[in-house]
Amino acid sequence: LLALMIVIFAVLGVNFFYNVRSDQDPYGRLDEHCNYVTFDNALWVLHRQTTGEAWNGMMYYAYSDDPYKACDKCYGGYLGDGCGGAAISIAYHVLWQVFGTYVLMQLFTAVILENFSEMANDGDMLPGRALSTESLNTFVDEWASLDPHGKEILPVDKLPLLLARLPPPLGVKYSTHTRCKLLQLMKELAI
Repeated sequence: LLALMIVIFAVLGVNFFYNVRSDQDPYGRLDEHCNYVTFDNALWVLHRQTTGEAWNGMMYYAYSDDPYKACDKCYGGYLGDGCGGAAISIAYHVLWQVFGTYVLMQLFTAVILENFSEMANDGDMLPGRALSTESLNTFVDEWASLDPHGKEILPVDKLPLLLARLPPPLGVKYSTHTRCKLLQLMKELAI
């Protein structure tokens, strides 16, 4: 549905504004790359406007009702066609800002926040996930037992012991290990 709305707005943009003069914008908000002349350019313009970039300038330059000032091609059937206009320009750009910025961007933000909350509430360790709260608490408790004075420094000779006490994924508890295997693991982890 969202992709369909973007395509619809791009097609409308091409139909309403394909003939808008790009040389009337001294600030370069409307140029040979950023315009509604082709469908792909219109898609990129909508993407740019969704971020809030120069949408009001684009609206302003498609705003003129004077076809000789607004139109790039001012002859024959092109005069007044695809040059925008006050009502069309305001309605199109404001509707896109409401839909694009406030709906699409909020949707993307909601998806990202949902993923963060899932990661925070999920106690299981799955590939690509952050450590669970339980794993972090176990790490803090084991570190505190090896650093009773809270100096936040652990001697190198206590690292194998820390690894042996921590369950996976932080350590090797519940598996058979020797001091040699622990040292090999530390070497592989570059600790």
